[in-house]
This record gives sequence, C-alpha cells and structure tokens, in this order.
Amino acid sequence: MKLLLDTHIHTLASGHAYSTLAEYVEMAREKGLELIAQTDHGPAMPGGPHAFHIGNQRVLPEEMNGVRVLKGAEVNIIDFDGRLDLEERYMKNLDFVLASLHDVCLYPGNRDENTRASLGLWKTSMWMPSGTQEIRHFLFT
Repeated sequence: MKLLLDTHIHTLASGHAYSTLAEYVEMAREKGLELIAQTDHGPAMPGGPHAFHIGNQRVLPEEMNGVRVLKGAEVNIIDFDGRLDLEERYMKNLDFVLASLHDVCLYPGNRDENTRASLGLWKTSMWMPSGTQEIRHFLFT
C-alpha cells in the first residue's frame, strides 16, 4: 500500500514537536507523499501556539516543493458540552480541522461526559471548514 498523505503534523509551534513545516515538506517529498496537513494544537494546549499563529496560515502557499499543504489545526475540546479552544473565525479559513480530547485541556470525564463532549461538536454552528468538499474530492477520486 502506498501512502499519499499525512493529516496530523505538529510543528515546533505546538510545543512538543521538533520539526518545522519546511522540514516536514521535505520529508514528505522524499517519502513520495502528495499532501500533508499542518495541524498544530489550539491555544488551550500548554506550550501551544496562539490563535494568531493558526490564523496566519493564510499566508502559506498551497503547495511547497511539490507537496500540497493543507492549512489546519488540532483544536482542543475544552468542556463537556463540546466547546473548542479556537474561535470559528479562525477555523472557517482552514482546510482541515481535527478535534481532540486532551487531558491537559479537559480533565477526563466518565464515558457519558466524554461522549457528550464529542457529540457536542456537531451542535456548533460550524464544524466542517469551507475547503472540505475540495479535500473529499482529492481523497476519494
């Protein structure tokens, strides 16, 4: 099986990774990947980037050295109602968004609380970024 993409990459800005975006692009090119998604953590992650870092991805090119680079984030679920640590105004301009439960952003609850937090995501006014259709086309054609 040939891998074509990596959709979960943290740069130095996430506070617990050790590579720059340019280094990831070069590694992806060497491995024959066609696409990577920059998914630095949202601002609630200790050591993570400020929301401005995520919002400023708009200045990045769509392709670097022959590798498509999706602008994205791994946002943190911060309460059991499914609220996220990144404002919609930033997420709506991203190509790719992951949402995760991290124990440093929300102390683990019981099964019902964690389920409620996950399901709460779908009640927000915006969950799928504007570029979702284009990404689906890339992944499934």
